[in-house]
Amino acid sequence: MNRTRVHVQLCLAPLILALGCQAATPTPAKKPPAPAPIKSAPTLDPNEWRRQRPLPTAPSSIELPTPQRVSLANGTELYLVPRSSGPVALSLVVRHGAADVPTGKSGLAALVARMLTEGTRKKTALQQAETAEALGCPLSTEALRDSLHLSLDVLPSDLSSGVQVLADALLSPAFSPNAFQRIRQEWLDGLVAERQSPARLASLVGLRALLGTTRGAPVGGASPEVSALKVRDLQQWYGDCVVPEDTALIVVGPVTMPQVVEAAAGALAKATRRQASKRCAAAAADSPSVGQARIWLVDRPEAVQSALFVASPFPSFGQPGLEARQLLDNAFGGLFTSRLNRNLREVHAYTYGVRSGLVASRDFGALTAATSVRSDVTGAALSELLREWQDLRGPKAARPLSTEELDRARADRIQDLGSALEQNRRIASLIEPLFVRRQHLTSVAEEPSRLTSVGTVELAREAERLVPPDQLVLVVVGDARTVRPQLETLGLKLEQAPAAWLE
Repeated sequence: MNRTRVHVQLCLAPLILALGCQAATPTPAKKPPAPAPIKSAPTLDPNEWRRQRPLPTAPSSIELPTPQRVSLANGTELYLVPRSSGPVALSLVVRHGAADVPTGKSGLAALVARMLTEGTRKKTALQQAETAEALGCPLSTEALRDSLHLSLDVLPSDLSSGVQVLADALLSPAFSPNAFQRIRQEWLDGLVAERQSPARLASLVGLRALLGTTRGAPVGGASPEVSALKVRDLQQWYGDCVVPEDTALIVVGPVTMPQVVEAAAGALAKATRRQASKRCAAAAADSPSVGQARIWLVDRPEAVQSALFVASPFPSFGQPGLEARQLLDNAFGGLFTSRLNRNLREVHAYTYGVRSGLVASRDFGALTAATSVRSDVTGAALSELLREWQDLRGPKAARPLSTEELDRARADRIQDLGSALEQNRRIASLIEPLFVRRQHLTSVAEEPSRLTSVGTVELAREAERLVPPDQLVLVVVGDARTVRPQLETLGLKLEQAPAAWLE
């Protein structure tokens, strides 16, 4: 019986085990829905702002100064622009320069200016230099076509000493013969070095072809004429042209007019009042008629580049429309974004850069353009330059300057004037032409408003003054063997530049 029970239990064990396992298996539960993904914040591109062109801000107003002016009893004029800080910028300006030298004596005014730093009747050149440098700044001199300048920067406390240094240099130069022999030789060496530059040669030839050998002579002089100068030539010109009635002291800095008058009275008032001699006048012009355009070629064998120079007669600074001509020059070739630079550099890759320039002196004016290009594209580059010139000029210009070009040129000019307010010396450079050109005291202060009033109509009127391309002065300095065949395709007369124009 016991064996039977055990047998039954053993037989039922697998069944019980199977049933128990089935009962122990849990019923699978429904899976919960997956959680919704969390939306992350959009990733911001840190460089997104670079894709947006910055909008221009409203133009700021520029307030340029109007100088104070008084005259000493001997006719010397004093100009002052008071400033709150900075060193005092001092300039003595004479209203005569390279345009007033006799025919055949180019470089005379420039050498007079240079000799003013070579000692006075009381001080040697070394003593003069030490006196100036003790004030913190060397004495500088320069001759331009219409003026002669001496300049010095000093501390406000050294105003009287600075004016005295300038006055001694201008009123009592030594003109030592020994010093002159040395300076003249140094000057001649500089002229030789200067003429190694193809760009400089191109401008020398171009201005002589445009203005003649007298007006077109360089301020620094031609080598043969400088070699012939004597000390007595300098003394004669100095006596004829450097007179109190044509001299002004320009002062910019933290000083007052009574202080300037006191300093000038002790240093400049001792000169006797007199007028410039009749000999101190511009020589008779010998400007050739431009007539038919021709290319003046200067051969530089094996040169890999050609220097180009183009010039057109233009009004002098005294004729109306000066501001319009300045903006015309800016838009045409004065800016990096100008027409000439965009064409020859950006479009054709003929050059690293091309610039135009406005020349405006008392007796003449000119609009010029200059660049250096690869020798193999000399003809093509000159052709493009002439095309741009033709497209700009005339009452029915093919591409008159646009409002956008005008606005860009005007903004550059006005901002450049505004940047002059950063330095007292730059302000002095703006004031000096008021005396040299006999302009009204408010001329500098009113220049931004005059520039603002220029429109495309005024630009077009000034562009009409440009001569047509077939009357331009054209100069090429380069390898004649390479460039001559290219230039002959332009259909213009080709001539060798006279050797005298290279001196």
